[in-house]
Amino acid sequence: MADVYNMNIDQGSDYNLNLVYKNISGVAINLTNYTVRAYLKRCIKQTVADFEMTTENGRIILSDPTNGMLTIKLTNEETASLGGSYYY
Repeated sequence: MADVYNMNIDQGSDYNLNLVYKNISGVAINLTNYTVRAYLKRCIKQTVADFEMTTENGRIILSDPTNGMLTIKLTNEETASLGGSYYY
């Protein structure tokens, strides 16, 4: 289910965002054995992302995959390179 979430990240600080992935009925989706990806782009029509967050690069953690729980984790070094507005 698509949704909009405005992330406000302080540049140069650690950032953690806990999310639960649910279906349209509000039931958590089991993410076991899934790869999760999110991209930050300055323009929504960009074909190449400015910043990539995935379970593969450790920026997304499946904290409780059976219950659809995940965490986006960015270090202060990573957020230091971000500035302005992005789409994800």
